Amino acid sequence: MKKIVMQAVVLAAAMSPLAVYAETSTAEQRIARLEAELHKLRIEVSNAPKAESFEKKAVSAASKFEKKPYDWTGVTVGVYGGAFGETSSTHLTFPTTLGDNEVGFVPSSQYDSSTLYSSNYNNLAAPGSLSSNYLSTNAGSWTCDNSGNGSCYGNNTTAVAGALTPNDNAGSRTDTSIKTRDRKHNLVGVLGAELGYNHQFGSLVVGIGTDGTWFSGSSKTTTTSQGQFSNSRGYQAVANATGCNQDSYNGTGYGYDYTCYDTTNLNSYGNVTVNNSGSATSSQFISAGPSWLGTLRGTVGYAQDRMLVFGTAGLAYAMSDIKVRGTYDDTTTTSCSGLSSSDNGYISGSTSVTYSCIGSGAGSVSQNTSTTTTTNASWTGNKSSWMLGFAGGGGFAYAAADNLIVKVEGVYYNVGTIKTHVNGTGTQSATGTVPMSPTSIAVAGYDVTRQISGVIAKVGVSYKFD
Repeated sequence: MKKIVMQAVVLAAAMSPLAVYAETSTAEQRIARLEAELHKLRIEVSNAPKAESFEKKAVSAASKFEKKPYDWTGVTVGVYGGAFGETSSTHLTFPTTLGDNEVGFVPSSQYDSSTLYSSNYNNLAAPGSLSSNYLSTNAGSWTCDNSGNGSCYGNNTTAVAGALTPNDNAGSRTDTSIKTRDRKHNLVGVLGAELGYNHQFGSLVVGIGTDGTWFSGSSKTTTTSQGQFSNSRGYQAVANATGCNQDSYNGTGYGYDYTCYDTTNLNSYGNVTVNNSGSATSSQFISAGPSWLGTLRGTVGYAQDRMLVFGTAGLAYAMSDIKVRGTYDDTTTTSCSGLSSSDNGYISGSTSVTYSCIGSGAGSVSQNTSTTTTTNASWTGNKSSWMLGFAGGGGFAYAAADNLIVKVEGVYYNVGTIKTHVNGTGTQSATGTVPMSPTSIAVAGYDVTRQISGVIAKVGVSYKFD
């Protein structure tokens, strides 16, 4: 438009000396050319507003197709799914000793392990020395009546009672056991929902959000163990004696000359043995983990148009559960048997070895004995608790559409440890020589502590409200 105005000004200036121009050239020709230029100029002036309007419309239309950077500012609501991976750390705390006839765990020489058995099992698997009262020897003195009736004379006799010789066999032994510290890897599925707000400052995006995650199950660990033993202990012994069975006769009719011409050796042998054997099985099941987890986290990220890379950290809170189940069963058998013998002289002399399976002492031979004892125990522990900790992680998001965001994220959380006390009950019964009806016995309890932590990998979609 400005160009056209300038042309009109120049043309007006050229026409002002028109009279002089007409004098130096053909007037008609000059005037015709000037009028033609003026007409052309008038047309351009009349079309200028239309051209300016078209230019504005073209600029407006082009601006509509111009690409703008994506704006991450807004409220988002989304859902996600994924997997939860956990490396569970479990710690069991047991009493250091067991009471009489009690079932429970005791410390083991193996690192991070405790042995589980009943007092009955342990007493038979590691027996002490057998009492000497179970076996006794006797070599009785010879007596002679010296009456001329062929009796022996006491000064010509000897009697020795043999010593008891232990006869033990340590046998073999393995025990049921359980780790006092254990680490297991577990994987379960998760579903969740989230709500958040982001605000963008240039390429910097900051936000805050909360989410809730539901777990398809809790981590589970099961351990089983078996044990058995066999051993024996006992004594063996001999008893010997030598005596005069007949003195020599002096031929005078007045008695004996006290010379022994007929001797007798008396020998007795005996033994007693106690055999012990048994077997045991144990199992333990632990289920622990969060049933529901929530977080409240802040987010800082870097945006490149529709792509956002971010890190996040904040508070984690969870409802966690722990369940413990355990069993123990053992069967033990202890049996006693032996051999007694005696040897008697012609007049009055004897040797003997006697045993007693109840340890009552010499001279009393008891019947063989055998008793089988069964022990059963079980444990139960449960606890549910709210727990508080922290969560942190990162990921990336992509705006697939102005209001649709796809996100991939990994979050580590740790809400501490959950602890429960495990109580036990048990019974014991016996059959055989010394039977016993099922009777309640003491079962030692223990504590189980589990770390509640892990990593959640999730993929989700969110809707953004502008």
